[in-house]
Amino acid sequence: MWSLFGQIWPMSKILAMVMLQEPLAGRRILEIGCGIGLPSIVVKQLGGDITASDYHPLAQSFLLENTTLNSLAPICFKTGDWNTANLSLGKFDLIIGSDVLYEHQHIELISSFIDRHSSSQVDVIIVDPGRGSHRAFAREMERLGYMHSWTDLKDYPDRGIKPKGFILRFSRHTRSESDRHKINPKRSQAESLIHLHSK
Repeated sequence: MWSLFGQIWPMSKILAMVMLQEPLAGRRILEIGCGIGLPSIVVKQLGGDITASDYHPLAQSFLLENTTLNSLAPICFKTGDWNTANLSLGKFDLIIGSDVLYEHQHIELISSFIDRHSSSQVDVIIVDPGRGSHRAFAREMERLGYMHSWTDLKDYPDRGIKPKGFILRFSRHTRSESDRHKINPKRSQAESLIHLHSK
């Protein structure tokens, strides 16, 4: 399992692209399973209030090095163990993650973890490559009271390649369509080359 750490996964690239279009101002944001931190770094570049979390023992050091490479202040990091029922990282208005549904038996753990850290009005964005657990996850989130929608990843090509999978969105409130697609004014800055240390 640990041998898979230290890579820039395709779904994290997609999540970073989604963050370029997501309204971030005034929202507390949590990335779960952040890995080496690409989406969190994009959010930080856009001025977002981001906390990154991961259970991997090297995640924090990789994140610190990558924020330094990009001339950013350190990103708040919390160890996120989905198995710890009494763990509290605080409440967040936007919770994001990429390729975190790889173990079917973790569906209930992840959905409960998200729910414990969700503010009363929250959006959740999970980018998933379609490993087969997204439907069960969506049902569990709906059971917890979240509205659900999804977008096919074919709308987010990377270097001409259309990836397989979905952008899963959950919320406990509704926003206007214009707000949902408002472009962050710092987008052009964040679209410049991001430097990442990976193995």
